[in-house]
Amino acid sequence: MQRLEFEMFANEILSRLPTKCIGRLRCVSRQWRYELSSQLFAIIHYHRTAKYEDPKVITLTNSSIDLLNLINGKVDISSKKTISFPVDSCLSNLTILASEYGLLLISVHWLPNELILWNPTTNKFKNLCDKKPKHFFDFKTDAVGIYIDSSNDVKILLLQRRMDDIIRI
Repeated sequence: MQRLEFEMFANEILSRLPTKCIGRLRCVSRQWRYELSSQLFAIIHYHRTAKYEDPKVITLTNSSIDLLNLINGKVDISSKKTISFPVDSCLSNLTILASEYGLLLISVHWLPNELILWNPTTNKFKNLCDKKPKHFFDFKTDAVGIYIDSSNDVKILLLQRRMDDIIRI
């Protein structure tokens, strides 16, 4: 019963706090870290705070990845915050392919190309091509996207086009 009460407390009260506060609160205890890291909490928090926080713009240059606030349709240069990419790579080899719910899908142009799903807020990432065959993803011919399915799971859609002109889903 205690876990259910805390889950309600987290979902109803803590989910209204800014993202930076949530990051600090995850350090309170194991239970808080578990609850505040859950997928359900992340979705509730996103829906509650997306209305009130300024939209963000991520710029990717050869020398930095910058996070800026977007206020009344204009980029606020004074809000610039430089963030680091968790994978050892030259920034000129990165392309942002898609974003959803604060997650970024990034292509790292190596031989072969890699797809990285990255959360810049937590700096956690997953290499989606890690255990796939060589040339699983081709930046020049494939298309990718992020979506949330009916059970609130994050899904990646990959459309592959190969020389035989067959599209595989």
